Amino acid sequence: MEPQSRDSEFRTHEQSHIASAGVLTKWSDFLLSSKSDEILYAVGGEVSIDISFSCPNPQATLQKAQHIRAAALVPADPSAQDRAVALSAKPLKQQLAGI
Repeated sequence: MEPQSRDSEFRTHEQSHIASAGVLTKWSDFLLSSKSDEILYAVGGEVSIDISFSCPNPQATLQKAQHIRAAALVPADPSAQDRAVALSAKPLKQQLAGI
């Protein structure tokens, strides 16, 4: 795949997390590499979101777990890390669903 296509793919993937996570987004970072044309292309990326659950309100905690799961799985092709983040919110979501 062309470097420009991969760059666009990585940026689109990470931007979808940022847009979906909204206020839960803490920071984002792209791993850049230059090719023979000396242009920097994204070859990886990461978005950090707030996955802490310290709210005493069970309904708010459930909504946050749902928000985290949705933000993790929003890209068309979620990565292994994306799926791991989504799974980390699932037990809490299941636990609180009965409240």
